[in-house]
Amino acid sequence: MDAKWQHRNYQQGDEAIILDLFQRAFGKRMDPRLWQWYFVENPFGRGIIKLLFDEEKLIGHYAVIPMELNINSTGTKAVLSMATMTHPDYGGQGIFTFLAEKTYETAKQNGFALVFGFPNKNSYHGFTKKLNWHDLGRMSIFRVVSRPSQSEYIRLRVEEINEFDNGVNQLWENAKDHYGITVPRTKDFLNWRFSKNPNAKYVKFMLKEDNGKILGYVVLKNYRPEEGPVQGHIIDILSFPNEDVARILIEKSLAYFYEAGIGDVSCWLPENSLYGNVLKGLGASSDTTETNFGVRIFDGEIRILDGRVKDINNWYLTMGNSDVF
Repeated sequence: MDAKWQHRNYQQGDEAIILDLFQRAFGKRMDPRLWQWYFVENPFGRGIIKLLFDEEKLIGHYAVIPMELNINSTGTKAVLSMATMTHPDYGGQGIFTFLAEKTYETAKQNGFALVFGFPNKNSYHGFTKKLNWHDLGRMSIFRVVSRPSQSEYIRLRVEEINEFDNGVNQLWENAKDHYGITVPRTKDFLNWRFSKNPNAKYVKFMLKEDNGKILGYVVLKNYRPEEGPVQGHIIDILSFPNEDVARILIEKSLAYFYEAGIGDVSCWLPENSLYGNVLKGLGASSDTTETNFGVRIFDGEIRILDGRVKDINNWYLTMGNSDVF
């Protein structure tokens, strides 16, 4: 890498040059509101952003955003790997690796224990071979055909919501020990992720008892690919670890897509999870995606959890954990 290039932290007002680099690197625009949502409004804190310049020209960018993880019922400070960008005229010169290491140094100094993320096939080699990430495997995807609801239930109701209320915090507290390593599904996180996203519309259903106690929720999205018919995504789901509750939420999801005229439904879920088993019972097939999942541990104190953190079967991951969906 050229010794004349200079790196520094993001400074307020850099948004314009960052968004310009994004367009050059990916051939499309990022909405400034989406940038603000990712890196400023995140309930876990502001992003860590490193920039590299050739004189006045921005030629490289790497960023992570804070994401608390529930590990062994304990909150652990982590960061989610986000946008890696290199100016198309400066490829193959070690910019990504350099900025990533600088970012991880800052994250460790700020008390973050690890970084995790979902490298695509283009960046997978760089993360695992050059940045010492542990490859935990590829994400599992379930595919199923939508259908009318076939369940009848008493003393329970499913209602569409705009925002999550405090009741979901109690659901998380009661259910969290059954979900392994994942981002806490608290009111603040869920509303930021699924109610305040400026560029995506999600449909959210809550399952409650008649007394108002929340038993679970599900988040859905109509996905419109560049080619082909609209698809349905079950973006996120969490409930008490009860098969009947899980089935009600999934059947409600399939019925919603059926009524919307959407036949193909998919979701990311652990292969042998409660929801995966319910989906298989409803005729779903499962496969692996091209999206990898990996981690790099910074903090020596968390090394006692190495075996747990480095096994994908100990994680609960949905599309809602990724920045893509």
